[in-house]
Amino acid sequence: MKERIAKQSSRSKEYYDQNYRTAERKISVNDRIFGPFTVVAVDQYNVHYMDGRKKKIANKDDVRLVNESTTEEAEEAEDPDCSENKDVRRAEGANLRRSSRLAGKQRKV
Repeated sequence: MKERIAKQSSRSKEYYDQNYRTAERKISVNDRIFGPFTVVAVDQYNVHYMDGRKKKIANKDDVRLVNESTTEEAEEAEDPDCSENKDVRRAEGANLRRSSRLAGKQRKV
């Protein structure tokens, strides 16, 4: 019975490894992770990064890389002085009082 259980557990492990494998993350030195942090060193499983003056370690699978283009787009979207954002807010009626917005919605219906 023990042999059968051991055989089945090895089969299930092989099945899991074959069907649920993921590609290894490609992280290199000077990449940005978690937003403002910069990668200092990369091991087989871990990533070393600087948090201010402290050196911290995280697992490669737990790290989220930051794309430079997406951070620039996010900063532009969050910029309150951007003329595009002002137009969008006006179109949505964000500058109107709540009672005025509700009255406008009732008239449309």
